[in-house]
Amino acid sequence: MRKMDNAERTDARAFMADAWQTAQDERIGERILELVSKTMTSGQRDAANNVLETLRNAAAPTPCEGLSHLAEVLFTQQMEGPFNKMLLAWRLSEQDAKGFEEGLLNFLRLADERAGDKLSLKTEAFEGASLTTLVLPKQAPFSPCVARHGDVVLVSSHADLVRAAIQNAKASPADGFWQRDKISQAVSALPQAEDALVAFDGRMLFTKLRGIGDFIEAQSNNAPQAKRAANIMRRIIDEFAILDCEVSVEYTDGKRNCLESYGTLQPESHETLLYKTLATAKPCDDWAKWTPADATSFSVHNGINLATFYQGALQLALEVAPEIQPKLDQWSKMQDDVDVHVVKILQAFDGPSATAAFPVVDAQGNSQTASVTAIRCSDPEQIEALILRAFEGLERIPAVQAQGISLTDCPSLEGFHQINAMALAMTPTRPTFGFRDGWLWCSGNPAAIQKALDVRAGDEPALDAAKFLERFGVELKGPVYSIGYSHPGATVRAIADAIDQAAATAPMMIGIAAAQAPPETAELLQEAVGLLPSLA
Repeated sequence: MRKMDNAERTDARAFMADAWQTAQDERIGERILELVSKTMTSGQRDAANNVLETLRNAAAPTPCEGLSHLAEVLFTQQMEGPFNKMLLAWRLSEQDAKGFEEGLLNFLRLADERAGDKLSLKTEAFEGASLTTLVLPKQAPFSPCVARHGDVVLVSSHADLVRAAIQNAKASPADGFWQRDKISQAVSALPQAEDALVAFDGRMLFTKLRGIGDFIEAQSNNAPQAKRAANIMRRIIDEFAILDCEVSVEYTDGKRNCLESYGTLQPESHETLLYKTLATAKPCDDWAKWTPADATSFSVHNGINLATFYQGALQLALEVAPEIQPKLDQWSKMQDDVDVHVVKILQAFDGPSATAAFPVVDAQGNSQTASVTAIRCSDPEQIEALILRAFEGLERIPAVQAQGISLTDCPSLEGFHQINAMALAMTPTRPTFGFRDGWLWCSGNPAAIQKALDVRAGDEPALDAAKFLERFGVELKGPVYSIGYSHPGATVRAIADAIDQAAATAPMMIGIAAAQAPPETAELLQEAVGLLPSLA
């Protein structure tokens, strides 16, 4: 993964800087530390302050301002045996790179000093760079390494990955990652990467994962049980090895931050269990009809074939471990005895699903945002009967009875059911579910289900798909199998409003709760509540 600095996103950096400045002005971090320190003894406080001071001194050379305006960041990982090798690289000004390197080295030195003889530092020169490795015991799967090459600082779990990165930077090898045909073809099929470039070689990963079986066999001296475990692992991995590669690019278009991906499947993937589970559903051609015009978020997905996965998983288990046949027979008999069959339930839910959040007005005229989920069900009568049976069983359990949990007919929606509980009595939430037109509808607000049904029937305005896509500059290039929309800004503002509301009522509630508490505890609680407006 490669992240690049893009001047087109200057506005976004300004927003982030404002948020950081607000956190500093409100002294949120310092106030939290002060609260924590008040719960300590004086000795614990002195020890904690000494640790913090040591860490501050170690981090002192780190150029915080430079790290907030990085020219480039690179992350890469490589599987070797059962372990991952990882590398991070940052490009800064050469002066900032020196400070960052020194800060990182200070932390390695601290670890070396505190560990005594258990760890050691090793420094070596390589291609004009100085590599410092914190050598861990032999049984450790990694030894962190820090290096700087000009204006680039590198940190890795393994020194050999740092050496390879430095060599690649000088002369990219003919057989390097980006020179692989499938990767270069994917990159050429996408727009120019302005902000980020991410590439993943799925075939390489699955090949390496299969190698874990070889590692297990080698570590066990080819013991029969280990060989069998390794073969089972390879068999399972093969059923999930469908992705050949995927490349994603990020770019900026005005105020739009865009991401496009290009992926390919392995040619033999069509015979795998995962492919059969994911690739059998039909497109969601009518996705907009599910969504009210005033929706604040929505998601429509074509679904997956869970029954296929369940049956395939059982068949796979039987192939790799034939001795489990008696257990599977017992499982089948148990389902027959209670007349509940998992595969039939899963077959009933092998279609699309839709979720949307939108404003609704309740019977008292109050407006609130509610969400509705609809799931395609091919056998609603059977599924409804099973749900009712389950609730009948629950209502006979004393602990459930004590919570006042019951199922009644929904007074405002014919044919729907409402879940009641004492815990919900003082809240506006009324969990409701029911079946209509071959779909299972669920919501915490029956008025939301009614509105969703009206939208589906054409009695309420639905989302205008053409205008919606035009608004975001999205062009559909084929069938839609999954589509979603969210409004993070509105969500964050709603959270801030909720925190403000909590801050207004919390002092009274804290006062009641802390009436019998020691004065120092009550003071801590009040100070903690005082953080809420700053967080908002």
